Amino acid sequence: MSPPERAAAEAMARDLVAGCVGLRVDRLHRAVARIHEGALARIGLSLAQTEILGIVVGHGRPLPPSAVASALTMERSTVSRTLAGMTTAGWIEAVELTPTGRTRLVGVTPLGLQVLASARGAWEGAQTRVLERLGPEALDVLDRWLAALVDPMPP
Repeated sequence: MSPPERAAAEAMARDLVAGCVGLRVDRLHRAVARIHEGALARIGLSLAQTEILGIVVGHGRPLPPSAVASALTMERSTVSRTLAGMTTAGWIEAVELTPTGRTRLVGVTPLGLQVLASARGAWEGAQTRVLERLGPEALDVLDRWLAALVDPMPP
């Protein structure tokens, strides 16, 4: 590597560490997820599974997996793998086909509702731990950032 290339790489490394939004958000995500995952693991759930159950139940009707992925800003393949495990566990089921017949809608089973309800204490404990550290304004700040960068969930 030539001295100018090395200098350019070193400058980039300094700028990345000093001011990269993506790096900071990734670190924040890992720290927050670690707290939530630790709490939810005690009842056999992952954060992604909890989020998926919450999105489908909260929407009030079965959803196509693509809508779940969009709502969570997750890759469709990740959602599909997670849904497969949740289907095996009996928490999610394919309930109907879309009008075109190409996509199955997923709904939450009675067991899935029970599992989601049982997650409340673990989730609340994790939320409290995170918000005590970040401060009471954290949710409003995060909501503003998400509104600025993420499309809302399709109807």
